[in-house]
Amino acid sequence: MSFTQAAHVLNVTQGAVSRQIKQLEDYLGVPLFIRLHHRLELTDAGRQLLTKLEQSFNLMEGAVQELRDPNQRQKLNILVPLLTPPAGLPPPERFPSPFPGTGTVGTGSG
Repeated sequence: MSFTQAAHVLNVTQGAVSRQIKQLEDYLGVPLFIRLHHRLELTDAGRQLLTKLEQSFNLMEGAVQELRDPNQRQKLNILVPLLTPPAGLPPPERFPSPFPGTGTVGTGSG
């Protein structure tokens, strides 16, 4: 896991990812990552946040699945402001898609 890899997936600069992480850590008042030479590891707080974020995304996915017409073929784009790169989450292209012919795309500005 690295900020450089996250930046590549999100199509932003490494500096933009690093700044967003720093802002989030400052806001929370705790470090989310242990910064090692050429890699990152989640802190206990980072793992705790990751667990809660995964639960939140799963709840949203479940709500959409319950309401969505299975015959609907329209493309839906949802833009989410980057608060933090996926802290330990797989890159967007690796998120499983519950619907055939659908997927996720990482985009952003930085």
